[in-house]
Amino acid sequence: MAAADLDRRQADYGDGSVHIHETEPWDRSQSYIPRGNPVVSKLASIGLTLAKNQSFDVVFSFYLEPYAVAGHMVSQALNLPHVVRTAGSDAGRLWKQPQLKPLYDLVFRAAAFVWTGRSTVQQLAAAGMEKDRLRGGAAFAIPEEIFSPEGPALDVAALTQEISDDAEFAPTQMGTFKPGIRYFGIYGKPRENKGLHDLLQALGRLSGSPTDFGLLIMGQMAARERPGFDALVNELGIAGQIVQIPFLPHWRVPEFIRRCVAVCCLERDFPIKIHRPVIAREVMLCGGCLVGSAEIIRKLPSPERLIDGYNCVAIEDVHNHDDLAARLGAILDEPERGAEIGKRARDYALDQQRDWRGAQVLEGILAEACGQKDHSSVKPPGAKMDWGDVLLGALPEEKKQTVQKAVNSAPGTLARIEEIHTGLKALADAGDKASIPIMEAAALDLYIKTAENEFSAKAGTAADDPLFRLEFDGWALRNADIGALVPRQFGAIECYPFEYDATDLLEARARGKLPADLKSGPTNLVILNQSGAEAIRIFVIDDFSAGILKLCAGQFPVSAIAGQLDDHRNPDRNLETGIVEVVESLLATGLIKLGK
Repeated sequence: MAAADLDRRQADYGDGSVHIHETEPWDRSQSYIPRGNPVVSKLASIGLTLAKNQSFDVVFSFYLEPYAVAGHMVSQALNLPHVVRTAGSDAGRLWKQPQLKPLYDLVFRAAAFVWTGRSTVQQLAAAGMEKDRLRGGAAFAIPEEIFSPEGPALDVAALTQEISDDAEFAPTQMGTFKPGIRYFGIYGKPRENKGLHDLLQALGRLSGSPTDFGLLIMGQMAARERPGFDALVNELGIAGQIVQIPFLPHWRVPEFIRRCVAVCCLERDFPIKIHRPVIAREVMLCGGCLVGSAEIIRKLPSPERLIDGYNCVAIEDVHNHDDLAARLGAILDEPERGAEIGKRARDYALDQQRDWRGAQVLEGILAEACGQKDHSSVKPPGAKMDWGDVLLGALPEEKKQTVQKAVNSAPGTLARIEEIHTGLKALADAGDKASIPIMEAAALDLYIKTAENEFSAKAGTAADDPLFRLEFDGWALRNADIGALVPRQFGAIECYPFEYDATDLLEARARGKLPADLKSGPTNLVILNQSGAEAIRIFVIDDFSAGILKLCAGQFPVSAIAGQLDDHRNPDRNLETGIVEVVESLLATGLIKLGK
């Protein structure tokens, strides 16, 4: 690690600081029978040694082995609260091993809190752990100021020279970097189930390509993987095109991504279903062209917003090496299209983590473990008043009694909100303007409850696949291509007009409180009901977008929509440009598909 990187690991923030204390590398002085590296003992010893000179409030460990086990030992020895964070492979694989599970159960039971994924929360609760000590969700955001398209690309030649001069790291480097050619990249744990061998097979099929290319690997291969890797690259005749470098510090990963024409994340047939690798998100946040297995892409947040050929390159069957080779060859031939995919990928990645509060949630959990006031950890919400009662309470007493006369159904039911909506509509139709926003709030709830009932009834039908909903002659969409394509609604869509801002109404419904001053519209509430989805999806769009959405019926191409929208012309923008922008937005949010 470079001196500048070593310095960067220590940070002082004024009100707090970060200091890293490392275990020593294994040597013969630590040997014992049976042979092993005593990492748990070394980590626990660091904690106990530090406690001699300073006081601690809480122990936090991330990953069961060795960190949570060592953290448990330190917390028990010092009588400190212990907060455990799990990942995918430890909770999904290690915890299931009969030889390890009893100890991990003890670590979980002794912890003040366990912070983990939703499915693991359910498993821990089923195993008997108190639910009030379980915290779920709230992923960490990737630092956007570091993982961005702007910044230097990795100087591989300088790095490999630096590595070759270091006796410890020299064996981890292979190959000679060739400036001026395009490199595909892969990083993390270069293993067969990460798609490495499939990638090599595809590159072997490209070896006769007129465009020179290479493969840049960042990561250290397990000893058992090396012979098979070496044999395969020699058999395929691509050994001279491969450069391998060791892991770099996390903040230098963007340099690696910027160096590559595309970065591959081809994990397939992975045994741990809850595994959610962050690599794909890092690539997209940097504006890189992601070549990902459909298995990985479908595990990303809001997968319905990811589209092959639009903001990623999705490989349905990684074992189909001819298809994978064709996609990689297309990227080499048209790197500018890959760059457009990368730009849209960054938009997606930024939007997904916009409200992620992992650091704040962790701070709240640690404070709560210490007995301090909890400012930010996520707790179950208290019981809310029935939305129908909220709406009735917003009416003057006389009008409330008038509406209530026709309300006979149980609170929270679809029938009851229908009855309330009918009564409110009668007031509005009689000229009571003050009842209109309350009526619209009832209508919004009515539409959503109806869609939820229909969604439940639709369970078991064939799934719509949002990943492959772009059909055209090419591999990557450019904005100039959109006009010739035919838009179609993707799933069952209902669009309801509102006089008031439906976003305000949705927020009021979520809070269980109707504000006195709702913003005026017009707006449109769009409800998308797709088979295969986990729930209905709700959008709010303007009249211009709603008009275009209604015309997305597979009848004519995008370029012909303008002729149908004379009444929707907005003098502040070019109509054709505005239509393309809206169509692209509808595509990106999952409401439509585009085809020939």
